[in-house]
Amino acid sequence: MLNLDLKDRKILFELELNARIPETQLAKKTGLSREVVAYRLKKLEERKIILKYHAIVNSMNLGKLMYRTYFKLQKTTPGKEQEFVQYLLHKFNWITKVRGVWDVGTMIFVDSNYDFDEIMRDILSDYGEYIENYWFAIMTRLHHCKRSYLLGKEDNTNIILEKAKHQIKTDELDIKIINYLTLFGRAKYQEMAKKFNVNEKLIRDRLERLMENKIILAFTTFLNIPLLDIKYYKLHFTLNDKSREIIKKMIAFGLAQPNIVYVVEGTGCADVEVEVQVQSITELYAIIDIYRSTFKEAIRDYVFMEYTEEYKFEYAK
Repeated sequence: MLNLDLKDRKILFELELNARIPETQLAKKTGLSREVVAYRLKKLEERKIILKYHAIVNSMNLGKLMYRTYFKLQKTTPGKEQEFVQYLLHKFNWITKVRGVWDVGTMIFVDSNYDFDEIMRDILSDYGEYIENYWFAIMTRLHHCKRSYLLGKEDNTNIILEKAKHQIKTDELDIKIINYLTLFGRAKYQEMAKKFNVNEKLIRDRLERLMENKIILAFTTFLNIPLLDIKYYKLHFTLNDKSREIIKKMIAFGLAQPNIVYVVEGTGCADVEVEVQVQSITELYAIIDIYRSTFKEAIRDYVFMEYTEEYKFEYAK
């Protein structure tokens, strides 16, 4: 990985799914001094390797539906495509530039199918002449995996965004805390207390409750993947055997691979979807070959695309 030594990678690895860890604890886990940790964190931020820290919010526990959409564009210029992306930034939670079958990928949390329909109607009304095709699916479960490739080790630690049996009640202060931590994941209790004009203990208690109720699942870093010379791919498998047993095995297999960072389940999706971060396309081919040899009877076909730039990633707002 470009310009990342072992000490940097240890720090980034420990921040995965635990980005609010205090510097003293981070120092213990990495075997570095607190001063070295503080210095290196600052440098990682200044070099724009860490773009931000953010909460992983299980918005489905707030009653939201999670949709993913891909757009294929036509008759565009680079300027018009960038204009389209800027337009989408105000509507979607996640937006990325895609190479391959599609040109732009998005993800959004909405209150209902009708809300998603209205958003899509607006997009097609405003930019329909530039959209050759689009595709969407409802995501029912998203496995957010630890980037264990940072240290070249197997670690199937992951957290799951999925809908609870009962919707958790929240109030205005909860939503303010959630939205703020989506943007500033390492914000101190004192900072939030001052911003929301409440006492620090209340902020601490609310955050603990939000995590106990699995609304906020963890905290992580938003890394500048291209700057690290890492390639980011999406891999879709179509199966001959679509049994629950096979799909469950393929999901578990994906979660155990150090270079797989997300596993997606849903309706309207490919039978199995994984997102892969590797240093070369040769490594992607190796992962595909492992899947095809391990599940040779089950896999009918596959396609992949490359995510070349992430413009936005927020689990809330």
